[in-house]
Amino acid sequence: MKNTKGVLTIPIIVIMGVLSFILWVSNFEQKSKSVFMSEDVKMINLNPEDVIDVFSNRDDESFVKTNEDKYEIKITNNIPEKEVLRIVFSNEKKIILSNTKFIIYIDSENNMKERFIDLRKLDDFDNDRSEVSVDRKGENIIYSSFNEKDNIKYVYYIDVKEGTGIKIAENPIEDFVDSWSYNSKYYTYADKEGKKIVVFDIEKLEVNKIDFKRDYLKKVLITDKGEVFAEGNKKYVIRRDENYELAECVIAGNFLSSYKNKLISFENGILYEYENGAMTKLNEVAEQFQVVKQVNHNILLSDESSTIIYNIEENRLHKYSFKYEYLDMIIPSINGNRCLIKSKRYNNRIIGSNGQYYKVKDINLMKIIGDCSWIDEETLIGIYYTEDDKPIIINVEI
Repeated sequence: MKNTKGVLTIPIIVIMGVLSFILWVSNFEQKSKSVFMSEDVKMINLNPEDVIDVFSNRDDESFVKTNEDKYEIKITNNIPEKEVLRIVFSNEKKIILSNTKFIIYIDSENNMKERFIDLRKLDDFDNDRSEVSVDRKGENIIYSSFNEKDNIKYVYYIDVKEGTGIKIAENPIEDFVDSWSYNSKYYTYADKEGKKIVVFDIEKLEVNKIDFKRDYLKKVLITDKGEVFAEGNKKYVIRRDENYELAECVIAGNFLSSYKNKLISFENGILYEYENGAMTKLNEVAEQFQVVKQVNHNILLSDESSTIIYNIEENRLHKYSFKYEYLDMIIPSINGNRCLIKSKRYNNRIIGSNGQYYKVKDINLMKIIGDCSWIDEETLIGIYYTEDDKPIIINVEI
């Protein structure tokens, strides 16, 4: 009789487990599904006539090649008041530099020919500080200008190729979170208090302001089809349709990034992919690893003795033997296979995930590690300044 009871209880447990799993899967987006009322969503179609030409009539070929690996700026007034430039984007085809007055688009494939975007042409330029957010292609920029006295943030969209800009919003100055879609067609941002989520459709020049007011927000992500995922105490998906459909969703872990039409999350050592209500395990690390930083599509995880760089696009883990908390700075390569580190303990160096150390020919690279960027897996660029404050772009192959 004992054996019979034992045999009978097994299928009951299995059935209960299967039912629980089905319930868990079906519960991903069932908790509260609603449609925002018309007064909750304000759609603004920007007027193309408001687009401003922000290209500057400055000299062409300001950066002149002085030897195989260096480009020096000509002695002109192209960089006013000797303001420090910083690299905000780089790849094999283009480099984008910025300071408080200009954005400089450099065509790496065309003898470093550059075009100047004059931010002073924008209506609300003269303010206390500014921020620049660049999409993954280096073609679109969100430029935010902060007026601390009046507590206003002016948000502009800048088309880098066309050299045009248009104001998309004026907001109170608040802590906010933002992100681009992988295909660069959408940009979204929200104040951390969760009062409002804004979605900008770049192709349509359309701004949708959604009165959220449901939760404190620590992350907003947007997919290639314009779906917004928001994470606070709970998690939400806002589908892009006529009235913006909202649903709470049960997604394992903390949100990391969007990738095409997928959402990437992390919990207890497991990296997940979420799409169309289904979750899939992508990769796994030891449970003690925690997310410490995100650089583009590289996620940095660390434990007590080592660091892992997870590349979302390749779904690949790159393991390093150094401890993250001993680093002053780390700049991963595009796919995370190498990184440039600044550290008193490990010294300033380039290291591969295979443990190989790479010698750097130009010692100046180590002096300017704070403003370096990878353009491919073999090459870095950086900016340093001569004694007379002339900026020099260096190109370093490893």
